[in-house]
Amino acid sequence: MNQSERFFSFEDSKFKIENWCGYRDRSVDETKQKLFSYGLDASQVDKLITELTEDKFLDDERFADSFVSGKFRIKSWGKQKIYAHLLQKRIDKVVITAALATIDYDEYVATAQRLVEKKWRLLEKEKDDWKRKQKVIQYVAGRGFEFGVINEAFFNAQL
Repeated sequence: MNQSERFFSFEDSKFKIENWCGYRDRSVDETKQKLFSYGLDASQVDKLITELTEDKFLDDERFADSFVSGKFRIKSWGKQKIYAHLLQKRIDKVVITAALATIDYDEYVATAQRLVEKKWRLLEKEKDDWKRKQKVIQYVAGRGFEFGVINEAFFNAQL
């Protein structure tokens, strides 16, 4: 039997979930899913979510801020990709917008520019500059950057 098939008492679940939430910021939704996997019923899950929120183990705003910071600074994701992933985690749109607003615009464009320059160099075998540019745009857009930002990054890029 693996861990996801085990059932835990309310107190054991509380202890386990506090440690799990203490490891890194978690969203309310993913925490609920984890608690249901422990075999708790809906009323127990709601009670624990309330306690975790009151004890500051859970905070969707803090989670969104750390998610945005990590995905942008470490993974070089754009705002559109981050937004979509936070929506999947059932974070409120207002919270997502506020968290995305913490990204400095100049740093955002510089990140897109760095991605443009890196991909441009990797595609040096592509002799048709139009195809090369389209592949770079597709790559950077796939990272979640808006087309206006990509155009600005191309304009500033050292190609």
